[in-house]
This record gives sequence, structure tokens and C-alpha cells, in this order.
Amino acid sequence: MTARLLRYVLTVLAAVVFVSPGAGAQEDGKKPDGASTPAPYDTFVKDAQVSNGLITVVRKAGKIYLAIPKSQLGADFIETSVPQTGLGGFGPAPGEPYVAPARVMRFERVDDRIVIRWPNTFARVDPNTPRAIGAGESLPASVVAVTPIVAESANAVVIGTTPFLDDVANLKAQFDAVASKPGHSYKLDPDRSFFTEAKAFPQNTILRVSQTWSTDSPDTIDNAPDPRSIEVKMTYNFIAAPADGYMARIGDPRVGYFEQPLLDFQHDANPTRNVYYISRWNFRPATPGQPSQAGNPLVFTLSDDIPPEYRDSVRDALLKWNDAFTRIGILGAVQVE
Repeated sequence: MTARLLRYVLTVLAAVVFVSPGAGAQEDGKKPDGASTPAPYDTFVKDAQVSNGLITVVRKAGKIYLAIPKSQLGADFIETSVPQTGLGGFGPAPGEPYVAPARVMRFERVDDRIVIRWPNTFARVDPNTPRAIGAGESLPASVVAVTPIVAESANAVVIGTTPFLDDVANLKAQFDAVASKPGHSYKLDPDRSFFTEAKAFPQNTILRVSQTWSTDSPDTIDNAPDPRSIEVKMTYNFIAAPADGYMARIGDPRVGYFEQPLLDFQHDANPTRNVYYISRWNFRPATPGQPSQAGNPLVFTLSDDIPPEYRDSVRDALLKWNDAFTRIGILGAVQVE
């Protein structure tokens, strides 16, 4: 009997030893002081630096947090992921906008956690209809991360920004395209990834991250001091989704546009269900139908890496587009800063 009891105790102790690491791994980003509920907002920000904006940035004890208005939970934000630095010609260039598409992102509350999600936006449906329900059930969303609420007020919740130290933009695909064989591929090193900047503005909030991608066997990238360790800086931009009544326009295959395909579940007449919308800018002319000033001009900012001798040429080339827009009655459509 004693031997059986001893074996039982040893078995239980072994189970505790092997199960505990897994349980701890689920507590990433746990709340301050191990609290089981979010801390009061006023207490949390007492010694913090707060930058108000679309999504308020909170800096506290060397960490960065986002304070999301409760009115914005579940609302649409536009999220972009753009590299600040390149791979010396082996991959995307600095400012390359095609590493990851601009996507709708939502912050949705589930109990005391926030689900950061890219909802599926590839279907065109009439809301609150059986077709809308069917499309929602059939087309998957993508979850970026689930993170705890660390502080809360009557009007906002605060979350950590650790999920954005991960490979949100799927930059690994760019490195995989460079590596000649899987054994030479690069992996994101979380121990050498950190935030470099966080700014909040009325219409957008920016997070900038330095990531280190590492491999033990580099075989292609040869223009870094140590090709085993490649630093890439990323900019994540959260933008307020416009709600100005701007109407999308269907593309004409006879004209060259950049297009966004959607699946049309509003009608059954289209056998392919594919419908293509053009990418365009809402200039908001003051008096539509008559020559008038653009209320929302397309503003280009010249990068500081453009050599001085080329800056005037680049500026003039961009402003030349105003000739075309003037012909259709939109004045001052393009501006350069």
C-alpha cells in the first residue's frame, strides 16, 4: 500500500513538472502584478507618458501600450505594413507597399481579452440577409493575435503591443524567396526585436519596429556585416476608415486600372461571381461637375533619401499630373511637400 501511494505521489509530481511550463506559456502579456482583472486606467497611467490620438499610445516602464476607445471596439481600421529598410536589392525596397496588402483590422473584445482580427472583406453582400450569413460562415477571417486587457476605464481599454513584434506582414515569405534551400532560410528572432517609435495622431497611429532575422547558414544575402543577422525596420500604420459616403466604382476591362476583385453574392446572374473594383482616390472636389479645388488632395512627401539634385525633377514630375486632373475639373489634385 505504501509503495502504491509513493508511486502515485511521484506520478502527480511528474505531471505538475511537465504541465506547468505549458500553463505559464498561456500567460504571455499578463496583467501587472498578476492581477486577474484589468487595472483601473487612472492608476495604470499615473506614471506613464500618454500621447493622445486615434489610438492613444501609452509608454510605461519601457513598454508601449495602446488605449483603444470602447466606441472603436469592433470598428474598421485600415492597417498597413511597410518596410522602412530593404535587403540591399535581394528583397523589398524601403517603402515598398506590396509586402503586405492594406487590410481592414478590428479590435474586438472577448471577456478581458482583445482579439486583433483581419475580417474577411472579399465578398459583396447585402447586410442582414441569408446570403450575408452564408458568406460570413463560409469565408474565414484571420486572427492576428489575442492579447489581454491590462487596464480599463469607462471609455477605453489598454492592451500591450507585443503582437506587433511578431511577423505581422509575413516578411518571412520575402526571406524564403531569397533562400535557395529551406536549410538557409531566415527566422524572426524575438529576442532581438524591439519598438523604435510610436506616435499617435488624430487620424492615425504608427508603430515602428526593428526586427532581426537570423539564419545559421546564409547563402545569398552577402551585403550585410554579418549575413547571419539581418535587421529590418517595419512601420505599422493604423488609419481611421473613411465614412464619407464615397462610392466604389466597377472596373472596365478595356481600361488599365489597379483593381480589387470581390465575390459577388448580391446577384446570381454572374456565373463567376467575380466583380472588379478600381483603386482610386477621393479628391472631393468642392463643386462636383464643375472646375473646383480638391478638398482632399493627394499629398506626396519627398523622402529625405532623394538626392538634392533630383528633388526638383521628382517634384515637377508629380505635379505634372495636375494637368490631367485639371482637364476633368479637379484643381490642385496633387500636392508635394
